Amino acid sequence: MPHDFPGQTDVYRRYFANGDAILGRKRDDHRLPAKALVVGVRIMDRSKAYALTAVVKARVVNDAVGDVPLVLFRTDDEAASVFRRDVAGQSLTFQASAGDSFTDRQTNSTWDPVTGRAIDGALKGTSLSAVPATTSFWFGWFDFFPGTELYPAVG
Repeated sequence: MPHDFPGQTDVYRRYFANGDAILGRKRDDHRLPAKALVVGVRIMDRSKAYALTAVVKARVVNDAVGDVPLVLFRTDDEAASVFRRDVAGQSLTFQASAGDSFTDRQTNSTWDPVTGRAIDGALKGTSLSAVPATTSFWFGWFDFFPGTELYPAVG
């Protein structure tokens, strides 16, 4: 999203605001606006895009790509982190807690959303495995991964 800081102007403000200013676009998909931001994940031959606004609103998303269990944590108003949500063969389910932390329902451990590390509880010191993810415009992600699934499912 565009930001203006004191003494600076965001030179991309008009680009973000104009949904039609897209050069080199290969494909159309109207499940999201073209310039909606998504967090894209690709595991093996499966790809999935998460509408960033949906992740930010939910604060935490427990999901899977194929048979790989994932969790997306909101890290601020415009960002999210992605981790595998399985630890030592156990699949964890996360929920938002007070402040900016999250707990798992299985052990009630508290987790840091940026590092994926348990900071309190039975799993304290345990780390979730980070999953490579890309924040992108929807049109760009869809151009590269036209068969992608979308969260939340639309239409």
